[in-house]
Amino acid sequence: MLCKYCGNELADDARFCSRCGKIVDVTEPLPEQPLVDMPLPETPPTQVQENLPENTPEKPEREQSGTTPITEAEEQRSGRAKTILIFAIIGCALSIVLDVALAGVVFSLIAFILSRKYTRTYGTTGKAATIGTSLAIVGLIVGTVLSCLSLYDLIVWFIDMI
Repeated sequence: MLCKYCGNELADDARFCSRCGKIVDVTEPLPEQPLVDMPLPETPPTQVQENLPENTPEKPEREQSGTTPITEAEEQRSGRAKTILIFAIIGCALSIVLDVALAGVVFSLIAFILSRKYTRTYGTTGKAATIGTSLAIVGLIVGTVLSCLSLYDLIVWFIDMI
C-alpha cells in the first residue's frame, strides 16, 4: 500500500505514514449489492382509505382537512410555550401594580425559569416562548424596581413612626 500524500511504501496494517505522519485512510470499500426492485402498490392511498372496514374509527378532524397531523410531542411543546406565556403575562400585569409587584416578580421568575428549561429541552424557542421570555424579563425588571420602591416607602414610613 502506498501513502496517498507522499508515495511512501506502507505496511498493509499501517495507520500512519512513517515518512509524512499523515493518517492513512484504511476504509475498505463496501461490497456491492444488487439493486432490489420494490413493487409499487396497486391502488392509490385514497382508495385504501375508502375501503376501510366499518368498525375502523375515522381519522381525526385535522387529518381530514389536508393539513399535516400534529404529533404528541409538538402538542406538548406548544403547551409548554403557552404556559411560559401565561406566567409571563401574569407576572408583567402584577409587576405594574405597586402593592403586588413582588408577586409579579415571582410569576415572572417562574416564567423565565420555564423558558430556560424549554430552551435546554428543545434547543430553539417558538414564537410564544420567545414572547413569554421577553415579557418575563420585563416583568422581572419592573417588578424588582417597584418592589424596591415599595420597600423604601415602608422603611421611610417605619422611621417616621419612631
